[in-house]
Amino acid sequence: MKLKLPIIIDENGDISVYSSREEAQVNLEPVDVLNNEYLAYDADGHLLQLVVIKKKGILFSREMVEINYPDISVDHADELVEKLKNYLEKTGNIVNEGSELNLSQLVTKVEKYLA
Repeated sequence: MKLKLPIIIDENGDISVYSSREEAQVNLEPVDVLNNEYLAYDADGHLLQLVVIKKKGILFSREMVEINYPDISVDHADELVEKLKNYLEKTGNIVNEGSELNLSQLVTKVEKYLA
């Protein structure tokens, strides 16, 4: 299977959307990954793995976040739908029509809101 963009990050109910794997990796904090603050999904609702790696340089090393698509993909689409609905309701972007929106429509709506 292939990762479907965008990448959606849930940080305790706050949602972030990234158009590329690299953009998400740069913006996620390694300490928060280590503290299990994030859940990451692709646009189809597959749960992604967040790992912290050490990048060694000549003078120093630093920790970085790496996003991996697991070998065994588990569908969390229903879970992601609920998280996106909750986020959009919390931000005042949907009221009643939320129950009629599918995952793709919700992702698009969140992307537009956060743009």
